[in-house]
Amino acid sequence: MACQLVCGAAQLGAAVLVLSGRATVWALAGLAVVAGAAGAFFQPAAKGLVVQLVPAGPMLVQANALLQICFNVVAIAGPGLAGLVIAASSPGVILAWDALTFLVSARGVRHAASTAGGPAGAAAVSGRSGGGAGGLRRAPLAVAADRVEQTFRER
Repeated sequence: MACQLVCGAAQLGAAVLVLSGRATVWALAGLAVVAGAAGAFFQPAAKGLVVQLVPAGPMLVQANALLQICFNVVAIAGPGLAGLVIAASSPGVILAWDALTFLVSARGVRHAASTAGGPAGAAAVSGRSGGGAGGLRRAPLAVAADRVEQTFRER
């Protein structure tokens, strides 16, 4: 969750600078370094979380595949969609949108952890909670991912 908050704050800072006309190359580069450093921790942490929430075996393979598909879809479709938004509005708007998506993601991670294990959501991640993946399934992002998985399974 902290990775998402730091990335969101960096993107929000960049959006404010760009929209206000006070952006400099060095300010944007510094914010990019901060966001990149925080983002470098997210993918390994997400994969580690999957390992702790999904039982070993075929389900773990499917969960890791679904996670990687999501990362790849965002990496491929994101820049194209951003280009369309920038062409229709301004770079500051897409930076603000990106900041919002990071903050929503942080909220989703927080909600998933609290749904799985109550206030001590970290306990669910480390396996010390009875809620486990069953509680996580009720989280909105997990429900959406589950629906995507069911769609692929039906085909």
